[in-house]
Amino acid sequence: MTTPTAQQTDAQPRGNGIDSAAKLVLSIFLVPAPFELVTAFTKRESYDYRRLLIVGGVLAVLAVVVVIWQRRHARVQSAIGIYLIAVGLAVTALGVILTFVPDLLLGSVAWTPALETSLSSLTPALGLLLIAAGVYLFRDQMRRARDEADAPSPRTIANPRPIRLGDHNGSVWRSEHFGEHPAAEGMVDICKSRLDPMNLHFVAYFTADDQCLFYVDMLDDDSVRRFNVRNTAQRRRHYEQAGRHARGIIRRLDRRWRGLESGDLVRVVFDVTEGALYFYKLRDVGYLLGVTLDQTEVDPTDRAMSELANELLPYLGRRPSDDFHRK
Repeated sequence: MTTPTAQQTDAQPRGNGIDSAAKLVLSIFLVPAPFELVTAFTKRESYDYRRLLIVGGVLAVLAVVVVIWQRRHARVQSAIGIYLIAVGLAVTALGVILTFVPDLLLGSVAWTPALETSLSSLTPALGLLLIAAGVYLFRDQMRRARDEADAPSPRTIANPRPIRLGDHNGSVWRSEHFGEHPAAEGMVDICKSRLDPMNLHFVAYFTADDQCLFYVDMLDDDSVRRFNVRNTAQRRRHYEQAGRHARGIIRRLDRRWRGLESGDLVRVVFDVTEGALYFYKLRDVGYLLGVTLDQTEVDPTDRAMSELANELLPYLGRRPSDDFHRK
């Protein structure tokens, strides 16, 4: 099953201001602040500034956890889930103590039976609800991350090795798992042979588990200067991420359209303002991401990608796909 091309108004990524992690770090400090300010204003001389140090220290630890979490490419929803689980465990422990050994906390304080019963009955329930909510948020984020093929790029993804492609300059990048795939070197040779300064400028191969195994490109060749490509290292990183994100979108569409009973999406063309990106599914072995920078060569590049996909499939022991044949 194939799709018509999807138009996009702008091929360049845009910033969205402060990211969600920074907002969470700010909220960690700003949300409790009004209560402490009101407390200090009300108590004045009797306000215990050790309380401020304790609150500030705990909030600083939480902020550090968020920063570390973000550097590990985890989403804020996962961090909030962890917080809820931690708070839920603390509240549940408090409820258990109030239920079974209340004297450990209350001591000789005179509590009314109704208040003591309310605290001992509600705190365990609220704590368990917080734990359940945290587990749900954490698992939901992990599931969505898997569906969207959202993971950090390899550290060396923007540092390919320069090669010569006839009279042109090319680049090839191999992942650290490249040697585990005996057919990979032959695939690189096939993909290199299909690069063309006129249309097909970048090709990446992803395994079935959404790992970029290698890519080849001509982004540093003199013939590409006319497209005003400046930061080729960052562009390579974006292309690797775009391949996985495209797979995530297509995976969701496959589920949405399952009722059509027409099979999975095997070819998608993202026709952007300046050029196009091509997704080609290679049956059960993986998928390709191809790129052209020339808007006038979108159709010829699609044909080149179809021929490349049907050359790779027999090489990998699969039959060519009828969906990729072009008249």
